[in-house]
Amino acid sequence: TTGRPSRASEAPGSSTTGDGDGKGSGFNYWNIVEGVGEERSTGPTMVERCRYCDLPLSSAMTHFEMVEKLKKNGLIKSPNVVKAIAAVDRSDFIDTSDDEKLDYQRAYLDRAVIVGYGSQISAPHIHASALELLSSFSSKGSKVLDIGSGTGYVTACLARMGAEVIGIEHMKGLVEQSLKNIRRNHSDLLESKQVRILVGDARELDKRIEGTKFDAIHCGAAVEKLPQYMWSSLKDGGRIVLPIGPEDGPQYLTYVDKKSEQVPSNKDMHMLFRVLYVPITNTKWQEDRWQHITVDPFPDEVDNDEDE
Repeated sequence: TTGRPSRASEAPGSSTTGDGDGKGSGFNYWNIVEGVGEERSTGPTMVERCRYCDLPLSSAMTHFEMVEKLKKNGLIKSPNVVKAIAAVDRSDFIDTSDDEKLDYQRAYLDRAVIVGYGSQISAPHIHASALELLSSFSSKGSKVLDIGSGTGYVTACLARMGAEVIGIEHMKGLVEQSLKNIRRNHSDLLESKQVRILVGDARELDKRIEGTKFDAIHCGAAVEKLPQYMWSSLKDGGRIVLPIGPEDGPQYLTYVDKKSEQVPSNKDMHMLFRVLYVPITNTKWQEDRWQHITVDPFPDEVDNDEDE
């Protein structure tokens, strides 16, 4: 579950998984691969489910097949979410190797994918869950903030749902990559300024958005408690969707609607299911983390001794 922490997959959650400095802190490749599942009996058939959140996985060979599986598994229902995920091909946002065929295959596995820069793109079932939670807050005329916008996938989906979207990402290389990704098939979003992506630290948000209030905020990185700067940027009646929990877990995909100016405590929010994201952090920490991530096209075969 995560934001855009890497090249191999994201599970319930951007995008993004956290670890300390990569050494002596329990860092392990499996800590950031959230889409790995196991089969469990659900009646007459067996279905593969995420080992973190227990949601059904929707791995596929093509974009169309992935969308159909997400619908069949009940993960996307709202018309604007179905339309957006159908319109935004995940393979446009996974450009992690010189092997175009391999990137294409990775795109439709229901796993997080390491994309470099200490980041990963969340698994499809996590993105689908977050977008469903935001469906009624991201229609035409809405303003949405995407914190930790990573590859630009969620940013593009929110825009195709109808919203005007500002993405903010502190890794300059990711911002450049996300703009390239969006231009592949959605250049109109940038040309019309329906989508803008800023380079910067979300924790200094007030300096970048000049008091803009948003109907919804999506955050693709984990926090231990809801920060004041996010709450202050949300309109009354708006919704925030984000992972709540410590760097090494447990974290939960969470949503809360704004009913007062007082920042709600964790117990007053809707904490739904377990996820694993990279924490909101500084650029230096994330760059250091990038050096310790093992990138392998076949995660099941990763040698986990390397970072222990």
